[in-house]
Amino acid sequence: MILPPGKTTRTLLLIIILLGSILRFYYYSEGSLSPEELGILHKVSGKISDSWLLQEENRYNQPMGVPVFLYGWTRVFGNSAASVRFPFLLIGIACIYLVFRLAAAWFNETAGLLAALLMSFSSYTILYSRLALPHVAGMFFVLLSSLYWTKVVFPTGEHLTEEEEYSRYKAYTLSTLAAMYTHYTAFILVSITGITGLFFIRIEKFKEYLLILSVCWLAFLPHSDISIEQVLTIAPDLLARPHKDTLMMYLYYCFNNSEYYFYTVLAVSATALIFGFRKIIFSPFHRFTFTWFALCFLLLYVFSVTREPVLDYSTLLPSFPFMGIFLFSFFPNDSKKHGIVTAILLLPTAVSGLIYGSHFYIKNHTGSVKEIAGFSSSLIDKYKAGNISLVANAADPFYIDYYFGKTGQRTKPLLYNCVSDESLGRLQKITDSVNTPCFIYAWTEIYNPPEAAMIIKHRFPFIAAEKKFGEGGVIVFCRNGNNPGKEPLFRVYNDFEVPLWEKENIIINKDLALSGSHVNMTDSLHEFGPTFTAKTKDLSRGGDNTIISANVRAYGLQPGTKAELVIAFESAGKLHGWYSRKFTFFEEKPGKWFRILTARRIPKNLTADDIVKVYVWNPGKENLILEDMKVEVYGEESLN
Repeated sequence: MILPPGKTTRTLLLIIILLGSILRFYYYSEGSLSPEELGILHKVSGKISDSWLLQEENRYNQPMGVPVFLYGWTRVFGNSAASVRFPFLLIGIACIYLVFRLAAAWFNETAGLLAALLMSFSSYTILYSRLALPHVAGMFFVLLSSLYWTKVVFPTGEHLTEEEEYSRYKAYTLSTLAAMYTHYTAFILVSITGITGLFFIRIEKFKEYLLILSVCWLAFLPHSDISIEQVLTIAPDLLARPHKDTLMMYLYYCFNNSEYYFYTVLAVSATALIFGFRKIIFSPFHRFTFTWFALCFLLLYVFSVTREPVLDYSTLLPSFPFMGIFLFSFFPNDSKKHGIVTAILLLPTAVSGLIYGSHFYIKNHTGSVKEIAGFSSSLIDKYKAGNISLVANAADPFYIDYYFGKTGQRTKPLLYNCVSDESLGRLQKITDSVNTPCFIYAWTEIYNPPEAAMIIKHRFPFIAAEKKFGEGGVIVFCRNGNNPGKEPLFRVYNDFEVPLWEKENIIINKDLALSGSHVNMTDSLHEFGPTFTAKTKDLSRGGDNTIISANVRAYGLQPGTKAELVIAFESAGKLHGWYSRKFTFFEEKPGKWFRILTARRIPKNLTADDIVKVYVWNPGKENLILEDMKVEVYGEESLN
């Protein structure tokens, strides 16, 4: 039987939970919803008759428990940041109490109190308690399942009625099933826990226990097809592959990125082990806490190395409590006073690590979609909707539309994505067709190709306003004004009136020439068009983020040309990188000139004598007329 904590312990635990609650509630709804949160809200924003559960499963990398819950929650309480994050805050606070109960049941109140303190003041657990994501829910159900697993597998001599025993079985079954449907790491952990119990359950209860495990795994079968699909469709390169320092970096992160806090806790753990060694009664729970955490980490690590990366801080969160409990498991049962003193002494260390070590309340943990959408909306109101066009580069149109809906903004972006060749071609056609005096370009944390701003600037050459928000930002371009932005660091222009570069095939064509009387022709005899070549030291590089830009006007005599505008980097005589934009996505109707533009950051590890090439590649050897080819180099700060 788990005894209630003593008065002093209860008071200190209450203080820890209260402070942990304040730290979690503090401005929890003020920041932007993260892209992951917005992604889930997008899923649950439709009607259930749309069969989104079946259609969208390969776009979500966790079981569908949290989306199903949020589907119902948002229909009752709305989808504001305050509303959707609120239940996860409560779950995060409940985890503080549950980790105390579990550690106290396995070891003693001292271990429980210190494990609760670690849980309460870790920036790791605070962050995910403030996000409407499945990670903290997975941790909660793992703790709840482990607590009832302990009561089922290791009963402490209570005389239970049949109904009370059935209630325990039912609670263990439901909490385990909830963990399986909430988070895949939680699924792994409750599966490991369940298998562990097979070796410790009393023989007379073995059949009942095996039945519980069978019910849980059978009840997950309806989700198995979705799970298999999710595993098979993990997006490549979404996360970095783990390396030899991954575990140490994770442990350091768990302790608020504070070396002092990290080594203080290790010192406390080591001191308890050394001075209490003779009094410690080593139990299977010492092995469980260490083995479960280590085995979970190892499984995710191996999968990340051999298949696709899935190991990151969020996926490890459900296993975090076991690591914390293990560290404080070496306090003897008669060390209650020492534990209380240790907890009181660790409190300021934990708080200072949170505030000064991790700078938790200064950092932007969730991105800036809210700020970007809000600033864009205010600009539309300022310039008036009829005077401004808007393009927003976001991973999902819902991200912008969600916050536009919150501000009452009715103007919608003309384009939501400017990453691919096709979308950049559409962007160019939009800038050529709109007649508004101003043009807003907003981008969130999605990759922002340098060509996007350059394409807009060709038609809207002046900058009226710009503002950065982390990795995103907003720029207002205008047709008229007095701020053209900074000049490029390097510029060369070829109108093909005289030979200037390699592989030019200059011909006289006064009827088609845009400037002068000559154009460049690529045809069946010319796979490669005009080629600009220079050493990096000749391009006036402006720091590590120097960008090289190239554009050319083309007149396609054959529709659907395969030609590409290429930027290539050569180092030590070998190709270092090769990038291109396809003409076909920028192509206008036959018989019209069109512009193709590409840009890339010059790799940081190129030496001064390495080579940069810009050229037109015509693999189809089609007839193509080129004019007005330009190469420019910008420092990132002068790009816009």
